[in-house]
Amino acid sequence: MRISVSTVVAFGLGLALVACSGSRATGAPTGQAQPPAGQAATVQQGDRLTAHEAYQLLLPKIKEWQAKATIALGEPDEPSSGEGGLGLDGRSAAWRFVCASPDEQAYALFEIDTTKEAKSQVRVAKTNVRRPAVDALVDPASWKVDSSQALEIAQGNGLKEWLAEHPAYVAADTVLELRASAEEGAYWRITAHEGTDTIDFRISATDGKVYFARSH
Repeated sequence: MRISVSTVVAFGLGLALVACSGSRATGAPTGQAQPPAGQAATVQQGDRLTAHEAYQLLLPKIKEWQAKATIALGEPDEPSSGEGGLGLDGRSAAWRFVCASPDEQAYALFEIDTTKEAKSQVRVAKTNVRRPAVDALVDPASWKVDSSQALEIAQGNGLKEWLAEHPAYVAADTVLELRASAEEGAYWRITAHEGTDTIDFRISATDGKVYFARSH
């Protein structure tokens, strides 16, 4: 599916938000890390959200499950309508988060899809799911860099030039994951590919530092 910005279809009932070079990037990343906004806003059917906006919508359900849940993995999902998927602005109409209980013994999958009817936009899709292949968990309090900022930082550290050389690139093929490692803490994994060409990034989700940027 090729990505285009979807037309927002307004409807009466809105939801409220709660509250291969092989070189490593050096120097300060483009853009400044800002705490993701949490103030109330209205979501209409088909709206494309940043990761933090989606997480804030899911937060009441997450807290109902585990008041102090952490995040094992966050990523965009395929919208049910086929429109409004992930774009290079870091927004998508559908997101999924796998969350962990404080003792890391239970994991649950939470999803949002704004292209669905209001009553089914936010839901717990499945509980007792397997732990994703991550070696650490994201403390939500440490998450300061939103998906839109992560893509902006990536574009300032080589992605923009790579895209100019790959005009057939499809944004839907981008891998965009919020995850954590024991060494670096919370970070964004970003991978874009066209044919056999790939560019990879690992960007701190706390302060926007570029840990890794490589094309191959």
